[in-house]
Amino acid sequence: MDYITLKEAGHKWGISDRMVSYYCQASKIKGAFKKGNLWLIPADAEPPSGMRRKLQTTVRQPIKKAQETLHIPTALKKQLQAITMYPLTIVTGPSGIGKTTAVEEYCKTITPKANIYWYTCLGEPFTQFWQGLCHMYKQFNEKTAERLAKLGPPEMDNLGEIACIFKDCVCKKETFMIIDNYQYVIREISGKVIDMISLYHPTNLHTIIISQDDVIPNRTPQNEKIYFIPENYFSFNKNDINLYFQKIDIKLRDEQLEYLLHTSKGWISALKLERIHYSETRELLGTKAVGPLIQSMIWSRIDSQQQEFLMAASLMEGFTSSQAKILSGCDTLPDKIQTMLRENSFIRYMSDADTYVMHHLLCNFIQSVFAEQSSNLTDRLWKRAGAAFAQEKKFFRAAQCFFRIPDYPSILALPFEKDDLNLYSSTETGDLIREIIIGCPEEILSEKPLLVLSISFHLLVSRNFRKIADKIFRVIDLALQNTARWNDDAPDTNEIKAVTAVLRAYMGFNDIYKIGEGYKKAYELLKGPLPLKYVEQLGVFKQPSVLYLYWAKPGELQHTLRGYECANPAIQNLLPHRALGANFAIQAEAQLLFGNDVDAEILCHRCFYYAGSTDSSYVYYAAELTLSRIAILRGDYAMLTQSLKNMEKYQLAHDTQKHKVVYRMAHSFIMTLLGDDEVIRRLMSVEEIKANVSAISIPFAFVIYSKWMLLQKRYTELLGLLDIFSEAATRPDRFQLANIYFAIFRAVSLNRLNRRAEAKDALQKALALAVPDKVYMPFAEHGDVITPLLTEGIEAIYKEDIQKIRTLSQTLGSGIATIKKLSLESFPELTKREREVALLAKEGLSNHQIAELLSIGDETVKKFMKHIFTKLNLTSRIQLQYIDF
Repeated sequence: MDYITLKEAGHKWGISDRMVSYYCQASKIKGAFKKGNLWLIPADAEPPSGMRRKLQTTVRQPIKKAQETLHIPTALKKQLQAITMYPLTIVTGPSGIGKTTAVEEYCKTITPKANIYWYTCLGEPFTQFWQGLCHMYKQFNEKTAERLAKLGPPEMDNLGEIACIFKDCVCKKETFMIIDNYQYVIREISGKVIDMISLYHPTNLHTIIISQDDVIPNRTPQNEKIYFIPENYFSFNKNDINLYFQKIDIKLRDEQLEYLLHTSKGWISALKLERIHYSETRELLGTKAVGPLIQSMIWSRIDSQQQEFLMAASLMEGFTSSQAKILSGCDTLPDKIQTMLRENSFIRYMSDADTYVMHHLLCNFIQSVFAEQSSNLTDRLWKRAGAAFAQEKKFFRAAQCFFRIPDYPSILALPFEKDDLNLYSSTETGDLIREIIIGCPEEILSEKPLLVLSISFHLLVSRNFRKIADKIFRVIDLALQNTARWNDDAPDTNEIKAVTAVLRAYMGFNDIYKIGEGYKKAYELLKGPLPLKYVEQLGVFKQPSVLYLYWAKPGELQHTLRGYECANPAIQNLLPHRALGANFAIQAEAQLLFGNDVDAEILCHRCFYYAGSTDSSYVYYAAELTLSRIAILRGDYAMLTQSLKNMEKYQLAHDTQKHKVVYRMAHSFIMTLLGDDEVIRRLMSVEEIKANVSAISIPFAFVIYSKWMLLQKRYTELLGLLDIFSEAATRPDRFQLANIYFAIFRAVSLNRLNRRAEAKDALQKALALAVPDKVYMPFAEHGDVITPLLTEGIEAIYKEDIQKIRTLSQTLGSGIATIKKLSLESFPELTKREREVALLAKEGLSNHQIAELLSIGDETVKKFMKHIFTKLNLTSRIQLQYIDF
C-alpha cells in the first residue's frame, strides 16, 4: 500500500498539517500509523468526517513569486494617468507587451472609494458577452442593466435604442469597467457600440477596453472622447529594464542592458523570462524570439504529464478548477500540476470566476507543439477538452471537440439543449450538425433515433436539412427495423413515426396539401399533439406572410387557399395554439392582392381574434402587415401608426430574436412601400440576409432588399442579382409571390436605365405570372414606373386587368402622399431613428459622421434632420443643445 505524509495529506484535503496530526492522534484517519516521529497515512484514505474546514475541491489561487515584482514603463505611467479624463480608454497591442498587467497596476492606484468591475472575454458567444456586460452595469445601475438585457445584443437597427439607454444611465459613484481580451468579440457592430459608449456615458463612469486587435476597424469619424493607448507605450527602454531587474536585486552592466533591449525589443514577456533565467544562471539567453524562451524556461522544465495537461488546456480559452482535473486525465489533480498553476506567471487565475486563463504567447507556443504530436495523443487530449466542456454544460463546444477525433458515440451521448445551441449562430450549429450526420455511420445514428429527429428539427428550415434528409430517413427506417439496438430510454415507436411523417411532409414544402396529409398521419399515430420539444423548433410561420409561404405556381392561388382550409384542422390538431388564425391571414393577404381592402380588413380582424389569444403565433404579424398596407392604400395615418405600434408591442412582449426578425421584416416592408429607405441593417446585403434570416424566409427578405435597392437607385446592381433571387425563390421551394415582385423589379430597373423595350418584355412576364390569379397590388406599388409601360400591345392582352391596376395604383399613390403629409403634420414626436440622429447631432457630430456611424447615406441623414427641424420647430443645430431628449 502507498502512504503519504502529513503535509501531502493536508494539501490533498485542504487543511493544515497540524489538523492532520490532530486527526491521526484522535484515530480519525483509518489506517494511519506512526513510524518514529513520522505519521504515515494510506494514499487512498478517506478524509476524516466533521473536518473543521470544508474539503477543498478547487486549485489554490496562484501566489505571486518575488521574481514577479512588477514595473511599469515611465512613458506608460503617464498615459495611464489620463484615463480618468475620458469616458472610454482603448488599450491595444499584440500579446506579450503587458496590457492586462499595466491596467491591473493602474487599478491599484485608483482611490479605494471607486468601484472596479472586470470582465475577461474567453471566446464565449456574443450573447453571453452581452450578458456579462449587462451584469457589470447592474452593479451600479440596475435599471440600465435590465433595459440592455431586454433589448438584447446590439444590431444595426437597435443602436438608437442603445444610445437612449446609455444616455439615461446614471452612475453616482466613480466606477471603472474593464473588458479584457476584447478581440474575441470584435464584430462589424462593435466599433459603433464603442462609439455609443463614449458618446453617451454617465458622469463618473470610465470604461477600459483591452484588445490585441483594433476594436474599431475602418473607423472614419474621429471620436475625441475615446482615449487610445497604443502598443508603443508598453516597450521598456534601457532605464526601465534596469529598474525591472533591480526589483529583485539584480544589477546589470550597461552592455547587458543594451543587449536585452535589442533582443527583447522591450517586450515584458521576453524580459520576464530573461529575468527568471538570469536569477538562476546569471546568464542571458539573448534570443530574439519568445518561443525559444518559453521552450527553455517553461516547457523543457516540466514533465510529460504536465505537458499533456497544458496541451489539453490550450484547446480551451479558459478552464475552471473542476475542469482542470478532467484535463489532467486523473481523478484528483496531481500536486505538480497544482504547483505549476500556482507558480507559472503565464497562467492567470481569476478568482471571481474560478477560471484559469493561459497567456496567449504560452498558448500559441503549446498549440504549435500540439500540432506536431501523434494522432493517438491529440485524440486523447481533444476528448479531455470535450469532457471538460460537457462538465460545464457547454455541449456544443464539447461536440466540436469530439468531432475533431471524430468520436461519434460521445457526440450522440451529449444531452443537446436548445438553449445551448441558440447561443451560437444558426450557420455555425447547422454546419456542425450537418457534418456529424454526414460523417457518422448509419448504424451508430440508428441507436439514437430521438436525438436524430430532434437535431433534424433544429435544421428543418435551413439549407442544411435538405442535404442530409435522405440519410436521416434511412437512419430512421433502420432504427425502426431493429428497435433492440436503441440506446434511448424506451422511445415510443409511434412518436418516431409521427415526427418522421412531419419531416417528410416538409420535404414537399411549400405543398400545403402534402403538409396537411403529413400532419393528419402524425396526429393519427400520436392520438394527440406533437411533443413540445419539436413544436418549439418549427420555423414555418417565422416570417410576416402566410400566403408567401404556400402559393407556389401561377393560376393556383385559389387552389392554395382551398388547400390551407383543408389542412387547417390537421395543423390545429397537431400544433394546438401554434398557427391559430393563419387560415384567415392567408385569405386576407389574397384579398388585398386582389385590391379588395374591405374584405381583407374583415379577415384581418378574424385573424386577430384567434392569433392574439396565443403567445407563440407568428401569423399575428402577417395580419398586421396586411392591415398596415390597407391603411396606406386608404391614406389612413392613424390606422397605420396604430398597426405599427401593435406590432412593436407584440415583438417587445415576446422579446426573442426570431420575433425581432419577423417584426423588422414587416416594418421594413412598410417603410420601403412608403418610399423610405429606413431598412434594418440585416436586410441591406445578401450576406447579412443569408446569415440572419431562416432559409425559407430568404426570398421574402430579398424582396425587401430589392425594394430598398430601387430606392437607392442601384439599378444595374439589382439587375445582376435578380436572376439569383429568382432561383432562390424557385429552388428547392417555389415562392410565387416573390417571383412576381422580382419580375416587376426587373421591369422597373430596365425602365430607369432607359431600356424600355426590355422593360416591357419583363413587365409582360410579370403580368403572365400574376394575372391568372388576379393579383394586382404588387404592380400598383410601382405604378409611377409601370403605367407608362402599359402600351396598347399589352393592354390588348390584359385590358380589364390593367384598368384595375391603374385604378389601384392611383388610389395607393394618393394614400402614400396623404400618409407622408400627415406624418409631418399630425404626429410631432420623433421616431426612434430621428431621436437617434438628433442625439448624435446634439453631441456635435456632422451629417457625414452620423451617416458613417449608423451606416446610412448622407442624404438620408439630411432627410432626418429636416424632419427633426420641422417637428421640433428648430432653425439651428445649436437649439438641439437646449432640448432634453
